[in-house]
Amino acid sequence: ITKYIATEFSNTPIYYPIFSKKQTTLTHNNIYKTVPKKELLIESTLAYIKENRKGEHLILVGKEENLSKLKAYKSALAKRNASGTILENDVTLLTPSKGYISNEDFLKKLKLEQENWFLITESDNVITADVFNNAKAIPRDSILETPIKIISFEKSEDAEKMPYESLAKYNYTYATYNVEYEEVLNKNFEQEYFKRNNTFPSKYAINGFNVTYDAILRSIKGADSEDAGKASYRFKQAFHYRNASGKTNENQAVFVNTIENTKEKGLQIIRLR
Repeated sequence: ITKYIATEFSNTPIYYPIFSKKQTTLTHNNIYKTVPKKELLIESTLAYIKENRKGEHLILVGKEENLSKLKAYKSALAKRNASGTILENDVTLLTPSKGYISNEDFLKKLKLEQENWFLITESDNVITADVFNNAKAIPRDSILETPIKIISFEKSEDAEKMPYESLAKYNYTYATYNVEYEEVLNKNFEQEYFKRNNTFPSKYAINGFNVTYDAILRSIKGADSEDAGKASYRFKQAFHYRNASGKTNENQAVFVNTIENTKEKGLQIIRLR
């Protein structure tokens, strides 16, 4: 349907409101893909690690059947010597055995004498839970307390259920489409929705409102105006469209956030990238 409408109304902006694996087949230059592609979450997370990791030991966590992906991430993220050879033990791979990560396997990969960064490369609740649970069980009898940072390509369902105190303890860092790092000042939509429906809006209702509102404002300004191409911040979402290889316009608004316990304001979501 989207392709047909885009062809029939070639001079009219067509907004594709949800994420779909099929959206890669939409190539008309008047189509606007409102939800960023999943690859952007991975790209943004990898870029953050490359830009910010100094002497920390990096441990990549993933399933054995995806070992080729883990090795590709290792090649992309590992530090190299002057001749281009990957530094030994700079990046370590950790895969579950018999469906879970044992404390023994976890501790074998750990470097107690330095900070360790764990990158969870799977959208898997069991793996996420295993990493957090094993991090809690690290022995504290060494001179250093072995700081841990846990990173994932996106916020898992398991992490969503954890208290912020637990996430902040390990500086949990993740990529997201949502504007979480600043206070939302305009809550008119949420309040009006509650008045009409006696419940707060779901993420689908919020997305529908944001896409429609943003599209209307961009249409009013005109596709050729300077403002039409700028990033916009709506209720918990952002839109920054860029033309992909001369074809469709794709939303590129992806953020890398962390959860920290700050002295000034307590527990906070902070934008890192």
